[in-house]
Amino acid sequence: KDVDLSFFDTTHVARSHELSTSIEPLLSTVHVPTNVHHLQPFGRLTMHPPAVITPPTALPPLQYIQPSSTINRTSAINQNVTVQDVCTLKKYSCIPPQDGSVGYVYFMNNADGTTVREGNVQPALMNLTYFDYIYASASRLASLTKLPVLILVSNTTSPKYVEAYRAIGGNVIVKVIETRYDKLDISTVKKYHVHTFGKFEVFNPDATGNLKFLAFMNSDTFALKNIDELFCFPRKFAAVKRDTVAVAMKHSFNSGTFLYVPNKKDYEALLSDVKKTTGTVWQNGEQSLMNRRFGPDMLCFGPSYNCVGFAAFGPEGGSKSNKCSIKSNEESEVWQKRSIIHSKLSDKRFAAALPGISALWRSYLPKDVDLSFFTRDKSDL
Repeated sequence: KDVDLSFFDTTHVARSHELSTSIEPLLSTVHVPTNVHHLQPFGRLTMHPPAVITPPTALPPLQYIQPSSTINRTSAINQNVTVQDVCTLKKYSCIPPQDGSVGYVYFMNNADGTTVREGNVQPALMNLTYFDYIYASASRLASLTKLPVLILVSNTTSPKYVEAYRAIGGNVIVKVIETRYDKLDISTVKKYHVHTFGKFEVFNPDATGNLKFLAFMNSDTFALKNIDELFCFPRKFAAVKRDTVAVAMKHSFNSGTFLYVPNKKDYEALLSDVKKTTGTVWQNGEQSLMNRRFGPDMLCFGPSYNCVGFAAFGPEGGSKSNKCSIKSNEESEVWQKRSIIHSKLSDKRFAAALPGISALWRSYLPKDVDLSFFTRDKSDL
């Protein structure tokens, strides 16, 4: 493990300037050597071979080589790391705990639910589900940290999905739980947002066991590098504050990632909040209730850990994002400055904005997802 393999993690990306309206919007070349994953202590033995996609010669031959320094595959054991509260500007340094008290957590209930509207999805990834998204996200995250990665699944989930998650192996832990949120009367503007209230289940300490301080990860998050420094924060709720949001408005956070302490009080209060608002039709899923309960007193991490807002400027905007404070349309700025992407990468708009990251994400999808379209000769299209 002390052999430096960082050279093999280098990702070579050829970036397209245009959002293709054809069946294949991704125009990139990505090389992620598969042998590296077999050598890692938590080997991703179920990964796809890397996609190799050659862009048309008519496109500008722009090349970006991801610096090896942007990849940190393991926890900073016995090394001090630092994170900043962007609301108070206070910095916290620590050696991330390795005692089994901290880790990452996902929640899945609607395993077969599809994630992207038909008009926006890449045709070759039309049938991806929440199961697939969590599989890719958790597999990637587990390869970058030695901390536990807990996947909570409802007891209505098919055993085949449970076993598939367990087969990831290494530091991935799968726990089947009984849920309560889905017994409540919940109405949302978008029907598929009902399942987002399942996020409340991660607050139940009976579900998280010995893990006392956790980073929740949405199914559509994707780690670019190790983020264990988040656990240097004091053990209380923390979420993202965008650079464009005033401190006084920090309560309007996006709940795609957050730090929290599992406890009965918050768990019961969140479920009670739903009961008290029966009849309300929620526009943003569970997020409004999360904002009300935790926003006023929360700690704040920066947009590096919940980077959203891509494709807002159309094809010419490239990787530019105001919400993520990415000023350039070059994907290289995202690699250099950000740690967690929060984006549905099977959506052709986001895939075109982040071609290299999207191709890397595809390589972590389950083996039974057919990715042959991305590797075959497309000269006949």
